[in-house]
Amino acid sequence: MAEPGKSGRPSKGQRKPTMVRLPASDHMRYQELAERAGLPLGDYLALQLARVHGLPDPSYIYRPRQEPLPMAV
Repeated sequence: MAEPGKSGRPSKGQRKPTMVRLPASDHMRYQELAERAGLPLGDYLALQLARVHGLPDPSYIYRPRQEPLPMAV
């Protein structure tokens, strides 16, 4: 949940942005796997990298996600 008095999504904590260039032929597969896991692509990639390298799963991965608001028609 966002801090009192603040709007928007809760912080995921201190992170460092990194640009990753994926092969175009693989991108859709990663996106599909991320969607199946219910994660944004960046979170999915961070989770997989942590697991491959024997690091703990990022704690923010398991925080409850806020449901998107329905779009008005």
